[in-house]
Amino acid sequence: MKPAKVLFHPEGDAPTVWQVEGLRLRDRLGEPYEAEVRLRSSDAGVEPSALLGASVELVIERGTLQQGVGGIVERVLEGHKDRDFLYVTVRVVPALMALAHRRNSRIFQEMSIPEILAQVLGEGLGPYGRRVDLGGITGAHATQEYTVQYREPDLDFVHRLMEEHGIAYRFVTEGGKETMELRDDGQGFGEPSSEGNADGVLAMRPTDGDAGLREDVWSFERASQLRPTVARTAVFDWHVPRPLHDGEDGSTSRLASPDGSALGPEREDYDHADATTGLGYRSDPLDFSAVERQLQLRRELHQRDAVRGSGRSTATQLAPGLRFELLDHPQEELGGEYLVVSVEHRYGTLAGPGAEAGSAYVNDFECIPAAVSWRPERRHPRPRIAGVQTATVVGPPGEEIFTDEHGRIKVQLPWDRGGQFGADASCFMRVVQPWAGNGWGTMFIPRVGMEVTVVFVDGDPDRPIVTGCLYNGVNQPAGGLPGGRVRGGIKSSSTPGGGGFNELRMDDSAGAEEFFLHAQKDMNQQIGNDHTTTIANMQTNTVGADQTQTIAGNQVESIGADQTLSVAANQTVSVSANHSLSVSANQAVSVGGSHSTAITGPSTLDIGGSHTATVKGGVTQTVLGGKTTTVTGPLSHTVNGASTLTHNGGVTETIAGAYALTASAGMALTAPAGLLISAPAGINIIDAASQIELHSIIQTTTGYSSSATGFSLSLVGGALSLTGVRIGVTGVNIAGTGINFSRNAVDFKQDGVEMCNTALKLYTSGFLLNLASLAMFL
Repeated sequence: MKPAKVLFHPEGDAPTVWQVEGLRLRDRLGEPYEAEVRLRSSDAGVEPSALLGASVELVIERGTLQQGVGGIVERVLEGHKDRDFLYVTVRVVPALMALAHRRNSRIFQEMSIPEILAQVLGEGLGPYGRRVDLGGITGAHATQEYTVQYREPDLDFVHRLMEEHGIAYRFVTEGGKETMELRDDGQGFGEPSSEGNADGVLAMRPTDGDAGLREDVWSFERASQLRPTVARTAVFDWHVPRPLHDGEDGSTSRLASPDGSALGPEREDYDHADATTGLGYRSDPLDFSAVERQLQLRRELHQRDAVRGSGRSTATQLAPGLRFELLDHPQEELGGEYLVVSVEHRYGTLAGPGAEAGSAYVNDFECIPAAVSWRPERRHPRPRIAGVQTATVVGPPGEEIFTDEHGRIKVQLPWDRGGQFGADASCFMRVVQPWAGNGWGTMFIPRVGMEVTVVFVDGDPDRPIVTGCLYNGVNQPAGGLPGGRVRGGIKSSSTPGGGGFNELRMDDSAGAEEFFLHAQKDMNQQIGNDHTTTIANMQTNTVGADQTQTIAGNQVESIGADQTLSVAANQTVSVSANHSLSVSANQAVSVGGSHSTAITGPSTLDIGGSHTATVKGGVTQTVLGGKTTTVTGPLSHTVNGASTLTHNGGVTETIAGAYALTASAGMALTAPAGLLISAPAGINIIDAASQIELHSIIQTTTGYSSSATGFSLSLVGGALSLTGVRIGVTGVNIAGTGINFSRNAVDFKQDGVEMCNTALKLYTSGFLLNLASLAMFL
């Protein structure tokens, strides 16, 4: 077997300028490699410092087998020179290590983890002419709503993302430059070639064989250790705010060899942070399959370290991520397929004891059973943001309040250079409120331009929460400070455009305390039960337009002193049931115009004392039904003008005492249907020059007495019927013109009667007239 050798090729230099004296190359799956190379050059004019930052390639070869390792020179150590050579020690690393010198704070939105990796790695590796191959990422990686890189070197950031999502990587060199290959299935990247063996096969060196015929394994041992047997978590989803407990990987797989991750009794790994961390920020409800994926990654990490193989070999092509089958181990159960996870190549002056003779090359490697998925260990924890940060609320142009259905807002964090104070400067962040119940609580949404305070749950940059607002040099407090320091409260601003406000203000100035409430437009109060207002002094209510007051039940209003009600226009009072007005003292009602009272039912007026009504105009009273007037004392009616009383029906007047009727200008009584006067005690008519004209009068009188002085009686077409009548006439003159006396069974008895007759005719038939002191002058 040919000896191994190592070549060093700086980009642009002849390969013969530098010779490799020694090499120590540490290469691990999922980590940048590091090569310490001891060089010498016989060219006295060479400048070692020119190597710093140069792109180089290391080639480990044996015969036709070559393994190239491309990278850049990160460090140059010089200072040793002898008569023939200049000696230099350089450190070669992949161009990926340049990302360790790129530090950033930024926000990635609506990007999957592979997309973020492609962007960050492309930015760092592109200037060095290196590529990233993401073709090995075949799993489902959902779009991450919000992912933050905070004060992290780019290298730490990409490592953290790959570790959280189970992505491994290795380097493959082609054309002198390394390509970074990523893979997420936990399996190997291929098989190694070796001198004297089939591809993918390595054999133990026989103790009595020829060590120079092939590349082989000198030693191999396997270690097993106890690991957790189950991974559990509890995840909090703010859409359904209760922890999801007892999520576990459910793995019961066992390997043929002893597996410390499967041996009982149960050893639980409970972590309530990792699963949530791996899921990232979410606006949508949690998909529990993502939780299960995180649990699976943790379980596979436990299995990865349960069985670990380590060995030494001369296989120059051995590299992390390759799978090989181990043959001819004296302990047969240690044979089988393994996945290489790390290799340290040593050559020449750095080979150390135990290297192969001649070429002085050897490597030490670590591996795990090939049946176990390899997952990167989480060596790069998330950065923690301690304390409180400030930010500015942002939104689309023209928007003063920008929020979603959860009352969340977006902000511009001062350290984020990509936001540019636009509507997408951040994800929607939840806002702390003093109360937050289901459909109840407090709600004040910070508005665009306000400065707010932001904290991060568990210090996680991916989980921001807005906790409050701050005044600053632009947004000043209301009321002016320090002069208004005694005032506090809440004052809003009309939106959009401002110009108005609602305000609740308290002034604590001693002796001038004030509680002020201002509604820019409408104000509505809703009280589910009682409402009590107590005012120790005066109250003034001013309503600029209409006022409507509706009381479903009773209303009691008590006024300790005077009440004045002034109505500039009309007043209407509508009482659906009874209305009672009680005035303990006097009442005065003054009506400047007309007064109308309409009562659909009975009306009662009860006056404890006198009642005086003065009507300066006419009075019209219409009673559609009966009317009864009862006066317990005297009744006096005085009418200064004419009086007309019209009864469409009968009239009955009952007078318990005397009745006197005086008509100074005369009286006319008209009764077309007749007049009936009943006076059992007699009728006395006393009138000087009285004239009575009767037309078809029928008068029935019992105990009638009439006295007349200057009395004139005229009968026209009348009939006088006297039955059992005795008439005493003294000094009576009867003048008659065309008078007929007819008698029927009437006797006239005369004693001392003097009759003077002019054109008087008396026709009698059985007529008897008894006159005593009767004088008739005709």
